[in-house]
Amino acid sequence: MLLTPSLYPMKGFRYLLSRPTLWRIAICTVFLGFFVTTATLIFLFSAALEPQAEFFGGMWWSWWLALIAVLTESLLLAVMALNCVTAKCQKKLFLATMRQENMWTDKMIEPSMTKDFNICKFGTFVLIISFPLNLLPVVGTLIFAIINSPWKSLAYMETYMDAIQMEEKAQKVEVFGLDSANVKPDTFLHNRHVKFGTVCFLLEIIPIFGP
Repeated sequence: MLLTPSLYPMKGFRYLLSRPTLWRIAICTVFLGFFVTTATLIFLFSAALEPQAEFFGGMWWSWWLALIAVLTESLLLAVMALNCVTAKCQKKLFLATMRQENMWTDKMIEPSMTKDFNICKFGTFVLIISFPLNLLPVVGTLIFAIINSPWKSLAYMETYMDAIQMEEKAQKVEVFGLDSANVKPDTFLHNRHVKFGTVCFLLEIIPIFGP
């Protein structure tokens, strides 16, 4: 039975639950993510809070400014670090799954993490610009997820596409549904990658378990 693309993430989650051999990779990622986040907070609070308070003037209100600055810096660093940790986990799960299912061939190559360190992408720009939509309860978050869904889908699908050595231009044609230089998805809301990416985004916002 063929599944609609919006159900793929849930199917993947059920697959993970049914494969104890993959749990170690997922559990290690959770603990590593927790460690990275905690270490980032401890380091910045111990090393950067007082210097920044003095930079802001050393007055009582300077400590509040320094606190806000350190929390913002911690968030940015933690997000960047967690992105790398999560990407590494996804690639390990992908390789393990392909080999367990005997779908890995000699023509495939192990995907690198080079793309994961590149934040200078158009998708990142769209993500930042559209992020304020989340201030609108429910509806804003849904619109935000739909707008960013193609890039989220590409982020997940490019692991397989890189493995089969698909060219980057061909990857974008596959995900965005483009058949020309015109950067405009055909029937955007009906694009299977839009459906897949939207569900991925909505699942990721679930506290603790989502990321």
